[in-house]
Amino acid sequence: MNVNIAKRLMMLESPIIYKNIEYEKIYSLNFIKTDKGVVSCAELIDKNKNSLVTVFLKDIETEINLRNEDVNIEEEHFQELMKELRRSAIPAVNCLGFGDYKKSLGFIRTLLRVLPDLEEIAEQRALEKLEKEDNKESEEAK
Repeated sequence: MNVNIAKRLMMLESPIIYKNIEYEKIYSLNFIKTDKGVVSCAELIDKNKNSLVTVFLKDIETEINLRNEDVNIEEEHFQELMKELRRSAIPAVNCLGFGDYKKSLGFIRTLLRVLPDLEEIAEQRALEKLEKEDNKESEEAK
């Protein structure tokens, strides 16, 4: 499982399966630096809410196929990203203008985290729009 899917599952609070045990949801995502690079992990909360288990993302299974998820969920994710963008863009510029570089750096890092997901959604929507336009033109040609 990749980090983007894990983030979506965490936002959806979707049940997760690890070693044939179902966990209530992903509680948090962690990145651990090792000699071989950065490893992505998730903390899973059990159904009784008594314990957290830290596991590698590659070992997690889920019953949800996120490629077929509802548009409403995708739209909700998009709206959250847009809110984060609005909360960070203007303060980043303002802090730079006032010479508060440390604070600005925090806002810029937030922007850098949000932008790849927004780019992916924009590309997907652009392709969908092109497909709809092509389908409409081909129907009109008939």
